[in-house]
Amino acid sequence: MQLLSDIERPLEEIASPEPNAQLVAEVRTLPSAQCVYASGDYRVFVARRQQIPAVLREIGRLREVSFRAAGEGTGRARDLDGFDDFYHQLFVWHGPSVQVLGAYRLCMTDVVTRELGPSGLYTRTLFYYDDGFLDGLGPALELGRSFVRPEYQRAGRVLALLWKGIGQLLAARPRYRTLFGPVSISRAYSDEARRVIAARLSSGPYRHRLFGKVQGMRPLSAPAAACAEMDEAPGALSRRVSELEPDGKGLPVLVREYLKLGGQFLAFSIDPEFQNAMDGLVAVELDRTRPKLLALYLGQENHKHFCRFKRGPAPLSGPQLAL
Repeated sequence: MQLLSDIERPLEEIASPEPNAQLVAEVRTLPSAQCVYASGDYRVFVARRQQIPAVLREIGRLREVSFRAAGEGTGRARDLDGFDDFYHQLFVWHGPSVQVLGAYRLCMTDVVTRELGPSGLYTRTLFYYDDGFLDGLGPALELGRSFVRPEYQRAGRVLALLWKGIGQLLAARPRYRTLFGPVSISRAYSDEARRVIAARLSSGPYRHRLFGKVQGMRPLSAPAAACAEMDEAPGALSRRVSELEPDGKGLPVLVREYLKLGGQFLAFSIDPEFQNAMDGLVAVELDRTRPKLLALYLGQENHKHFCRFKRGPAPLSGPQLAL
């Protein structure tokens, strides 16, 4: 069993920012089709490492800055790994300030596993599962490593832009009905609060239908009681967490966002490579998401098409690992 209080990893100095001119040059060379959403001076792009080497280094730097601010992080100068070589990066770009404001890393699970097997998925480094679980889950977008620059987190606009970008990717690929990936609860939360979160989100309406088919590689020690007496509304859990936290903070923002979308949890595990953050493996089956909210991210016409679509068999050909 994993102790929540394990010693944190040593921290390297954060890398220097990438030159503005190089960032601008790479963004300008991206094909227009890779700008999946635009609003005023903000653009949401999706790209691969080969197209944006400097932008990806900046994303890795900003990931580490943002995660450390939340009590997480890899401890390295940049948060980059081998999955960044073939996963896609969805990022918000603000041209006037020449800044990446936030990003997600993502892939199509069926495409990656067809090429590399389950071990090609990042979540497989945190949780045990097999092909049978993935077959039960169906085609999904695996999401992870999401961040918003600390100075933009309170406004909520950047996170909304990222979700708009994800919505446009889904609208163009309606066979993908599930979002899937880890959401972390940092060591900034007390051990008791994290145990309460894990217990509550492993029960009742928050427990995914495939719960038990996934195991955390480093499960929690001494889990909290089942929280059966607690109101099932997410607000009740957030209030309980606030009572346990000296600074009164509630559920992490991203956990709240996944719950708002109808997300359900499959397992929890401690990640010693990420300052012992607690990862919850969440799946959002979009057919469970409130139609009004789904239409907000997809757009009204795209939402109608998405709802009409009947999932067919997986494509057997096409560009390797392509989005």
